[in-house]
Amino acid sequence: MKKNLIFILADQFCFDLLDQVGDLQLTNLQQLRADSVSFDRCHTVNPVCSPSRASMLSATYPHTHGMVDCTHTVPQYRADYDASLDTFTRVLKNSGYHMGYFGKWHIERTYHLEDYGFDEYETEDTLVQQSRTVTKRITVNHETYEPLTLAAVYEKGAVTEEEYLMNRGISFIEQAPKDQPFGLFLSMYAPHDPYLCDEEMFATALAAKLPLPLNFNSPKEGRPNVYKRLREIWDVLSTEEIQEVIAIYHGFAKILDNQLGVLMTYLKEKGLYDDCTIVFTTDHGDAMGAHGCFNKSVMPIEESYHIPLLVKDSQLTPSRNQTLVQNMDIGPTVLDLLDLPSYSAPVDGVSLVPWAKGETDQPRSIMAEFHGLRYFYTQRIVWSEQYKYVFNAFDCDELYDLDADPYELKNLGQDPAYTPVVKQLCSKMWELAEKSNDFTLLQAQYFTHRFAPVGPKCVSTSATVTGKFIKTV
Repeated sequence: MKKNLIFILADQFCFDLLDQVGDLQLTNLQQLRADSVSFDRCHTVNPVCSPSRASMLSATYPHTHGMVDCTHTVPQYRADYDASLDTFTRVLKNSGYHMGYFGKWHIERTYHLEDYGFDEYETEDTLVQQSRTVTKRITVNHETYEPLTLAAVYEKGAVTEEEYLMNRGISFIEQAPKDQPFGLFLSMYAPHDPYLCDEEMFATALAAKLPLPLNFNSPKEGRPNVYKRLREIWDVLSTEEIQEVIAIYHGFAKILDNQLGVLMTYLKEKGLYDDCTIVFTTDHGDAMGAHGCFNKSVMPIEESYHIPLLVKDSQLTPSRNQTLVQNMDIGPTVLDLLDLPSYSAPVDGVSLVPWAKGETDQPRSIMAEFHGLRYFYTQRIVWSEQYKYVFNAFDCDELYDLDADPYELKNLGQDPAYTPVVKQLCSKMWELAEKSNDFTLLQAQYFTHRFAPVGPKCVSTSATVTGKFIKTV
């Protein structure tokens, strides 16, 4: 019988949480990381929930699958998932897996998960929100806007969504047919805003005296003006409130980790852990004070894009892999590890098994995209081994030397000394756009669209774009 699969998806989980120490150390995730190949340079393909999740499912860019914004933030004509695309979950189902999905879906609007291969599911469409008695609330207030809760503390003892979902997952395993492998998908709410933790966890997190990020007061000059406007949103928070928000976020992550420990203990007691393929990742990160901001936005910072990806499988020797990878590579990787057929049509993601097994160390360049969150933006981000280039169709471009400047304090995009690097990475953007048929970008050749430092003709291959397909000529 095929190996069982457990896929754990956190929400808005910063990569740096993996390295937390002291009382807030995520001991269970660190144990899973020690048992896994940890892809330490994984980046999301989009910093917003729905586009990222749809890319994980379909192994395609948002410009291919169509869900370029969140399902609930824009009308259907602005973001609509292409349900005809194959998904790795359908392949699992068609290969004999008993499939369950519990937690946040947020991929498309029907909530008919049977169409995506799941036998059992419970999502935000039907989940009952757990009740809590809030004892502290940190609210962002702007005149003539509705006040919004950014973080809150509640009385200890309340059942959390994380506890409920983990128990639901264990129940699914207990009741799964014994003559079929199972595929369990647990999509947690933590640590997405509003950040939540109980009073005891809040006290522990405050006592840890977590510092502000080193780039909290990063320079405002030399960047798109909208980033300055974003920072001004958070000026209403006091220093004390900012430190409390950071503490609650870390407490929320610790609550998630505690529940992961419940699952891992159960799997080990039942003799399921060693031979089970386990994936842990998130849809995107959170600024969490970096550059004076919180949440995710058009600001393409590493704190929002750099995400954890842990893959535990008996075929893989645990290691810390430094290959540039993306979350749309997860589906092809899972299918490869489980020795299952691939997608029914070509996809943008690739299997990471050759890198995980050490069969290749070929470097990669990767690209992410951002289309906005309610407000329209056009943005493409390209990573090479050393640099990150950001094409901003709405303002100046950006370039960061992540080796020398990991906190992205200095934009080199307008420095003439780095023009060759900018042009090289912009050329890579066009290459990846052509390869994935990024139709809108490739067709941006009208007079008023020519903002990139080099145009699409810099790509060595010649291609004609026709509808949804690129035909090489």
